Amino acid sequence: MESFKSELKQVLRRLGRAPMFTAITLITLAAGVGANTVVFSVLEGVLLKPLPYPKPDELIGVWLTAPGIKLKEFQLSPSGYGRHSSAPRHSSPAGPHLHETG
Repeated sequence: MESFKSELKQVLRRLGRAPMFTAITLITLAAGVGANTVVFSVLEGVLLKPLPYPKPDELIGVWLTAPGIKLKEFQLSPSGYGRHSSAPRHSSPAGPHLHETG
């Protein structure tokens, strides 16, 4: 334990002699910790928490196909949903749900 204390004092003395290096090192560490926190918060909110809907397992996605112009499927925009919502329905009423595919 005494060896650790003496090494810690030596490290602190050396960091005090190079304030610019110390500042850059601390800023880099703070940025890394902050970025890690942001990424984890986003991933937790997007992937780990359940969707804020009463029955998330009953959500559906709506895609359009256009075989004439060789588009297998593309997403329905909110304005497109408004146009198609008055069309005859073959299933229960659904609200718009945006789904990104990558």
